[in-house]
Amino acid sequence: MENKCQILGHDWQSTSVFGFFQCHRTIGIKNVKKGSTLVYCNTVAHCPGCVGARHANVLVVWCALHKQTCNIEDFTVVFPRAGASYEVLQAEQQSLF
Repeated sequence: MENKCQILGHDWQSTSVFGFFQCHRTIGIKNVKKGSTLVYCNTVAHCPGCVGARHANVLVVWCALHKQTCNIEDFTVVFPRAGASYEVLQAEQQSLF
């Protein structure tokens, strides 16, 4: 069975992290002890134009500002490192600019 995002596409909304987006489409209902709760897709994507690099293994979604002006090949691919702290990752992102 295909989920709704495969049929209808993702419903991207910006997150509190600049340049990152999350799908908020409801894909089902889960039964729990206190009743039922909605299940969301929660897939994460990023805009390389906003972030300054292309993250490996993370979907790419262009924001309205960069959709027409950027080319995916112009961005360096960044691979995640195990155990890297937020401060280290933030410093690496700043060095890309």
